[in-house]
Amino acid sequence: MFPGDILTRRLHVALACAALLVFTWLAERHAGESVFLEDQVDQLQNFESLLQWRPEGLWGAIMSGTAPPAHALGPLGAVVFGIPVALGLGINSIHVITSLLIAIGTASVFAVLARIDAVFAWLWLLIFSFTGVVWWNAGMLWTNTLLLPIGLTVMALAASCLRRPCLATLAWLVLIGTFGLQLHLVAVVAAPVILVLVFVTGRDARRHPPGRWHLCAIAVVALMAVGPYVMAELMTGFRNTRAIFTHLESPGGRAAVSGTAASEMPLAIAVDPAGLFERLGVRPVLVITIGTALGIAALALLALRARRGGVDRTREARSESVLFWLTVSAVAGIAGQGLFFAWMARSFEGFHHVTLLAPFYPLVPAALVSLAMPRRLPPFTTACALGVVCLALLVWKGPPVGDRFVERTPWSYSRIRAALDAVCGDGAVETDEGHGFAARLNPQYDSVLRYLMKRRLTTCRYQPGSDTLIVAARDGNYRPSHDVGGVEYRLELVMPPGIARYRRWR
Repeated sequence: MFPGDILTRRLHVALACAALLVFTWLAERHAGESVFLEDQVDQLQNFESLLQWRPEGLWGAIMSGTAPPAHALGPLGAVVFGIPVALGLGINSIHVITSLLIAIGTASVFAVLARIDAVFAWLWLLIFSFTGVVWWNAGMLWTNTLLLPIGLTVMALAASCLRRPCLATLAWLVLIGTFGLQLHLVAVVAAPVILVLVFVTGRDARRHPPGRWHLCAIAVVALMAVGPYVMAELMTGFRNTRAIFTHLESPGGRAAVSGTAASEMPLAIAVDPAGLFERLGVRPVLVITIGTALGIAALALLALRARRGGVDRTREARSESVLFWLTVSAVAGIAGQGLFFAWMARSFEGFHHVTLLAPFYPLVPAALVSLAMPRRLPPFTTACALGVVCLALLVWKGPPVGDRFVERTPWSYSRIRAALDAVCGDGAVETDEGHGFAARLNPQYDSVLRYLMKRRLTTCRYQPGSDTLIVAARDGNYRPSHDVGGVEYRLELVMPPGIARYRRWR
């Protein structure tokens, strides 16, 4: 290797580290500012139930719109939420950790792609960094945002397995997909990606079985992936499985729409990850049509280049074959996601429904741009030029793009705690909590304010029947008097974002 090549590669590594550090900073900018209400407190108490081996802790979170209530297939979300609090790191540390997992997953995918094609890796990072789904997840304190690190891990393993087929990598790929189901059943959309990888690499992977200790580790993790759910179902007579099938037999439920309408938004987001067509005012149906055409074109052009892989064993030819099959898996996953929503016939209810495959969305546009770029310069020289562009755009445009997709709320943990401390100090209080605060998902759990008081996360102390009543309502509108069980309380004080103190009147 010539001295110039060494300098270029060192520059490439420096640019990659700088860009990924900026990405991490962007991911952490809004940590601690997210909503902290029933969904979050429910998961924290699920972790407490897990330590007591109760079914609510062994299952995952309750999925919205299911009747009877259906849980996800395991406690991953509760574990990620509960451990930092159990270690005394505080509530806001959870958000720091979940956003950091997104940054780590992004760095892992970039590192794997850079070993395959450095130019393609930068194009992927550039498009992924301007995908709205990414920053929505980074700004949310919610277990479903863990679907993005799961998706990033799936993609890193998929690219690694295509580059060097290995039975252990395939096993980890399946296990990571299973852990996605512990967060939400929508993670089933990873199945087409996994099936493509098994089909393409299965034969070669069998020639490289895992070692004994590696196999033991896979077995232990497999037990963690399915064991808690099986235990909970045995304890409850398969109650959750029956609830899931009941929900599947009545697709759509209260939010039923036509299959075409249900798949429209997920497909539009997938084929236009950076929202370029959306900002131009193009209708979703036309966006999907354009995206489909671009996907077909990308696969056709990549297939033409990848054909050389059969006779040409150069590194470039092998890389083109890997990128072709990686793009095939992306197209298969996006198509499968569209079919899944069409079958479920449910209206689109948020970015968490399309989060897991978000790392795969930039593959088609990245492939097309990569194919269109002239390769007159050495690959790492071109990659460094792209690295400079990517780094500059992350610093310049990254903050406003991230801010545009972050959900603003006054109901963060820090603000709620500060309001509680202000309205009641270290006094003993009763609470009456409205929608978003009351424990409606699991009525046996504590509501939001009672959770904070009982775990001594605020100076207030909870005491049933106290003369002082703390009332929480998301709209912040309070009447002069408030009745609880026939007892009348009079309003004394309201503190932002909307915590009120009442005093017993009679």
